Amino acid sequence: MDWSILLSVIAVNLLLSGDNALAIAMASQGLKPKHQKTILLLGSLGAVLMQILLTYTASILLDIPYLKIVGGVVLTGVAVRLLISDEAALTQPIENLDLLPTILKIMIANTIMSLDNVLAVAAITEGNPLLLGIGLLISFPVIIGGSSIIAGILDRFPFIMWIGALFLGWTSGGIIASDAFIAQYLDLYDVNHADIAALFAIIVVAIGLVLGKNKAAASNGNENKEQGCD
Repeated sequence: MDWSILLSVIAVNLLLSGDNALAIAMASQGLKPKHQKTILLLGSLGAVLMQILLTYTASILLDIPYLKIVGGVVLTGVAVRLLISDEAALTQPIENLDLLPTILKIMIANTIMSLDNVLAVAAITEGNPLLLGIGLLISFPVIIGGSSIIAGILDRFPFIMWIGALFLGWTSGGIIASDAFIAQYLDLYDVNHADIAALFAIIVVAIGLVLGKNKAAASNGNENKEQGCD
């Protein structure tokens, strides 16, 4: 076994699995502790299963044109939705709580973010099944353990949610910039890929601020109408 390749696989998985853990933790915010544990567990297991599936179909994924562009745009939308999620709706009793939409958001976000993990590891290992398997084994504890740790931090410091959204926006921009179709034009006009990542990070936060402000205004308007009726 080439130990340098193995070390590269370990490093890539440790770095790239962090964003998956962050998305799971952000999606679980606002839930009661018992519900949060369910989301963290199911979201983590779903992310792991998607990584397994994507890892062994990496060669097919490489042939799908514009896949990263679509994935990056979808992830941008997911990041905004996580940022403006209705906390009041998430804290209602379990019998009235539908966890499926939250789990689906986690699955979508992690499927998209796993593209970079999978394609990077597949390129490093050149399809070696043993090294691919080791890469997957490394990502499991990072995703499962990392999401629980990050969720605890977000519970104590809710403002970090905005930093998380900024990072997810950066990730989505990076995914789009790395698409072969986009990358050729960025290189042609000497545009730094990091600039595109930064742009999408700003877009996510800006949309979150605008939608959050509109949502708060609408909520205040409804409260005033109810008080007027009383």
